[in-house]
Parts: sequence; structure tokens; C-alpha cells
Amino acid sequence: MGRYPFMEHGISFPMLVIPTSWYFTTFVNTFWLFICCASTKNFLLFFQRWYVFYKDPVTRGLGLRGLNPIKHNRYLLIILWVFASLNVMACLIICIMSDDFSGGMNKGLYVTGSRSVFSICMTGIVMVFCAFAWLSPPVLIVAFCKLISVRFEEYEAIFTLHVTAAGNQFPKHFRLLRECHLAMCDTVELLDRYMSVASGFIFGVNVTTACFLLYVLVNNPMDYTAMAIVVFWLVSSILLVVIIVHYQGSVNNAMHSVGTSLLTLQTCDVNKDQLA
Repeated sequence: MGRYPFMEHGISFPMLVIPTSWYFTTFVNTFWLFICCASTKNFLLFFQRWYVFYKDPVTRGLGLRGLNPIKHNRYLLIILWVFASLNVMACLIICIMSDDFSGGMNKGLYVTGSRSVFSICMTGIVMVFCAFAWLSPPVLIVAFCKLISVRFEEYEAIFTLHVTAAGNQFPKHFRLLRECHLAMCDTVELLDRYMSVASGFIFGVNVTTACFLLYVLVNNPMDYTAMAIVVFWLVSSILLVVIIVHYQGSVNNAMHSVGTSLLTLQTCDVNKDQLA
């Protein structure tokens, strides 16, 4: 009574949950990444509305052409490769070492179900794809959040330069600027709802995995190196959630900052005749 089939193979339930959570996390993130790549119209709509600014002759005269945070994206790619490589190495170390090393966790990671050179090689190949599937969706969210934040910061710079260039007169292109800002905000709201659903999946899976990892770390004997690997997974799961929340908050802050500047100008220095 109370036994399940895997106990006959020496795999405890917590040690089985970790690989299962890992594969489930990979599946959820891969599914979201597929949906994201298949639904690009909201992203394209944002950038189409953004580049309306650069068709404006005043903006061109100010020498603004639009910038991409390429340096930031390079750092993201480096971090992606580093964490993916560390994760694959961690999985391979667990698979190569004996059962006592990880408390039987390796038995749940073997792709072919047995400890052999072929199984370890196949597990390594699978883990490469799993590692990138685990990290790519959060990296994609962070990259887009950074890009959108930069766009709003550039918008605020454009807006300030337009007002400065107008001197004592109200800038002639204020209506265009205001309409573009409202359009961008509408698009960001669509993106925010879209990414919030994805983030909810990622948060839920990573937090659940972190709880299981913490439980395993406290209640199961294993080698100190294996404990360090579990801590690495635990910290990574929590860190992903914190980073995504931070960057999504930066988008909202940048958007509301521009909206505040527009509202201040409209209420303090502009009358209805100038807006007409």
C-alpha cells in the first residue's frame, strides 16, 4: 500500500518530481515561444506606430533616427548561453555520477531509462534543447521590454526637443506626437496583456519548481555538489521571475512618465484652440 511503480526502481517521489517539473517547464515555455512567434502582429504594430515619428520633418531635422539596444541584447545572449551551458553541465554531472550522488535524481533524467554512455549522450543532447527552451521565453520578454522602454525614452527626448525648438510658440506637431503616444500606449496594453499570460505560466511553473527544489534540498540527503546544483536551479527559477517583473515594471514606468509630461504640457501651457 502507498507504493508507486518508480519506487521499485529506487526513485523517490521528490527525486522524480524534479525531472518531471523540468520537462514540464520546458514544454510550457516552448509552447509560449511558439505562440509568440506565430502572433507577431502586435509587435509589428508597435514598431509601425513608433516609426511614424521619423517621418516627421521636424524630428528628422533634429537628427533623430531611432536606436536599437543592440549592446543590451548582446549581453542577454551571452547570459543565455552561459546559463544554458551551466544547466547542461549540471544535468550531465548528475547523470554521470552514481545514484547516491543525487539521491536517485539521475534516474529521472535518463532519456532511455538506464545509465549508459548512449543514454548520457542522448540526455545531454535533449538537455541542450531543454535549457534553451527554459531560458529563451524569459530572455525574449526581457529583450522586448527593454526595447519598448528605450522607445518611450526616445519619445520623451523627441517630445522635449520639439517643445524646446518651438520656443515660446506651441509646437505645431503636438497633435502628431500626442496621437502617436496614445497609439503606442494602446499597443503596449495589448502587448502587456499578451505577455502577462505568458509571464503567468512562467511564474507558476518556476515558483512551483522552486518549491519542489527547496523541499528536496531540505529533506533528501545528497552530495554537496548535487546540493549546489539544486541551489543553482532554485536561484535561477526565482531570478527569472524577479527579472521579468523588473523589466515589465520599467515599461509601465516609461509609458506613464511620457504620459505625465504630455498631460503637464496640455494642462499648463496649452488651450483648446491650440489642440484643435
